[in-house]
Amino acid sequence: MRLKLLVVAISALLFSHVLFAMDYDPDFDLISEQAVRSYTMECAGCHGSNAAGRNGMAPNFSKEWFRLTKSDDELVGNLRAGFRTPGKFYNGGSCPPSALSSEELVDIFAVMRQFVGQ
Repeated sequence: MRLKLLVVAISALLFSHVLFAMDYDPDFDLISEQAVRSYTMECAGCHGSNAAGRNGMAPNFSKEWFRLTKSDDELVGNLRAGFRTPGKFYNGGSCPPSALSSEELVDIFAVMRQFVGQ
């Protein structure tokens, strides 16, 4: 019995150490694989693989993370209205590039917030 407890305790300790070594973030599990795929397919072309922007095509959200602190409703409204930041020009075209649903956009915002640590 003591041997089983010792094995369980050591296993738990090793497992927790592995999780910390991987910078495991349990909140990231809440983001669906579909949202990550949608970001990759619809957004990464301009926003980059980690929301840092690509060659002047879109904002660098790792530096301008505060933009993602707006509510999901406000961000969806801004995208639907074609909002552009005054005084900034990005050559990536219209955003979003396809007819994404509001729910898909909210999921994509979650992916982007994860990328920039929000």
